[in-house]
Amino acid sequence: VGGARSTNEGAYAWARLAKGVLGTDNVDAQLGDGLPAEVVLGSARAKIADLDSAAAIVLCAPDLKEELPVLFLRVKRAATDLGVPIIDLSAAPHGLSPYVAHALAVAPGEQGLVAAQLVAALQGGTPASESIAAAAGAISGRDGKVIVVLGRPSLAERADATVAAAAALSGLADVAFVSALRRGNVHGAIEMGLAPGLLPGRVTLDAGRAHFAAAWGGAPAARGLDTEAILRACVEGKIQVLVLLGADPLADFPDRVLAKQALDTVTTVVAVDAFVSESNRRVKVFLPCALWGEQAGTVTNLEGRVQRVGRRVSPEGSALDDWRIAAEIASRLGHDFDLETVDEVTTEIAAVAPAWSGASLALVRGARDGFVLPLAEHSDEIVLRRGGLSLDAADAFSWEPIKPDDAPPAEPAEATLVDVDVDVDVDAGDGDGDGDNDTTTAAPDDVALPPLVVWDRAVVAPSVPARDGYALRVVVGRALYDGGRVVVQSPSLAGLGRTPALLVAPADAQRLGVANGTAVRATSARGSVNVELRATKGIAPGTARLHFAADGTGAAELIDATAVVTDLRVETIR
Repeated sequence: VGGARSTNEGAYAWARLAKGVLGTDNVDAQLGDGLPAEVVLGSARAKIADLDSAAAIVLCAPDLKEELPVLFLRVKRAATDLGVPIIDLSAAPHGLSPYVAHALAVAPGEQGLVAAQLVAALQGGTPASESIAAAAGAISGRDGKVIVVLGRPSLAERADATVAAAAALSGLADVAFVSALRRGNVHGAIEMGLAPGLLPGRVTLDAGRAHFAAAWGGAPAARGLDTEAILRACVEGKIQVLVLLGADPLADFPDRVLAKQALDTVTTVVAVDAFVSESNRRVKVFLPCALWGEQAGTVTNLEGRVQRVGRRVSPEGSALDDWRIAAEIASRLGHDFDLETVDEVTTEIAAVAPAWSGASLALVRGARDGFVLPLAEHSDEIVLRRGGLSLDAADAFSWEPIKPDDAPPAEPAEATLVDVDVDVDVDAGDGDGDGDNDTTTAAPDDVALPPLVVWDRAVVAPSVPARDGYALRVVVGRALYDGGRVVVQSPSLAGLGRTPALLVAPADAQRLGVANGTAVRATSARGSVNVELRATKGIAPGTARLHFAADGTGAAELIDATAVVTDLRVETIR
């Protein structure tokens, strides 16, 4: 579990260890708060710059101001400076609400239903409401793509409703998606295979099994479990060893009760981390790793842009890069990765990961602003930096987009052929006396790469339970400055942390007979927490808003990971 805070090279090495050596697909870089990796990687992907020329921006995402503030600024600029209308599918007010052109009435868990109504109106159907008609009218006739900012609007509901909304919106003629996943290098991690059912380079396990079995010497036989299912399997005794790769489930997983049960039950926990957390205090093995600023390699942002990062500080003590830890473990299990430097890891990724075809080490070093994958679709956008690629003296510097010599041809990825050139040390069991089961690290020459993942949009919107007239349906999001480790341990940020409060509509506060600022007990089917209630304008009646506390308290005690939505009963503490 974890890996989203590492580099692409670290994520790749751990995917190779888990899937190529151990043969397990029980791997997940997301902690139950994201979206299925197939949806993120297999949908039509937009770049951030595409927001500026969009026909409209549809928000089906968390509060960008709190969770992805740079993306928030770009969406705000598109709306305020460039006149791009924002269509909002949110169940609670957020940082972009003042700039929204049309806010559609969406109850928690019903994004799929409202998105389908909007699409039907845009395709000529009778609008289901005046707000749907107005939103459709704002989009119709405008040039450009409809850009959907897609993320998890609430941790208090399953991802199914968001996936259903994405499936409906993908039926539009010209639509693309900007991913709104918030955790570190999560896009690079899932692209490197740290997700169930996927292998490095945006290929599914079924499509890429033979390719990676040849490259690695092995691949999982069947699709594995995501984080929620992994934790549940730990509770049921079906998993005996849990590896926490820079992850803290007690603080990050939405269902704290399940996370605690899993950590209390599983036989062995191995932590690969730079910090001690509540989740890893009782581990059997703790492997210290380098963290941001101490690692070199690459990372991938939410538009699929790969950028190089450099080591600025040397790690202390015995801390190692994530990729090196994975390689050392593999070596002790009899599998030599034959990787000595981070550049060798980057080269191997380009050799075996289909979406990375053509992304040579020279290109990684030479692209001024990085490059967007796959290169077959974006090679003409690359701009070189001074001293980047090896060019003739007369052409040593250019600010103009160029197509690098080693980029693949502009044709579908499934038809792209590669000639892999990686040093291979094959010693297949082989009696050489070194005790290793040496494995190949390259695919056969001139073999067609497996096709990139395409999301199957045949999904059904979840059935949302009827509302309880005495309860509030809660929307849970994260705060930019919370009780997390970086904020708490940074003197300049510690004072910015906020105590979570339950935000309700003034009418609901009056109905409950609770004055603004009163301490209340909020109780769900999962548990109870004490929190301050605040009457807030803009909250829809029957709905409440609560920020997720990164210190593991608050909303995490209320959320059942299996529930479609979360309802709360509120009572005054006496």
